[in-house]
Amino acid sequence: MVDQLNLNTGALREEIAGYINMPETGDYAADCATGRRFADAIISRMSTDAGLPMLASVTRGAVDLGRWTPMHAGFYQRIAEHCVRLA
Repeated sequence: MVDQLNLNTGALREEIAGYINMPETGDYAADCATGRRFADAIISRMSTDAGLPMLASVTRGAVDLGRWTPMHAGFYQRIAEHCVRLA
């Protein structure tokens, strides 16, 4: 079970902001790969701590900022691949 109090820590807020504000390089393939690596980091945490709420926070942050970059495409591609593998 996720410890909801851990969601309020400064370190976790910083980590979520890092996923939301992924840096762009201008190279579509490289940026997609970066997004996939960020997704891998969240996926690895989903069963142990704040991964699921983090995913929701990342999604909300991207929507709130009105950003859709190659990193976001790679990020959600990896999340989808993981879901399909588990189905």
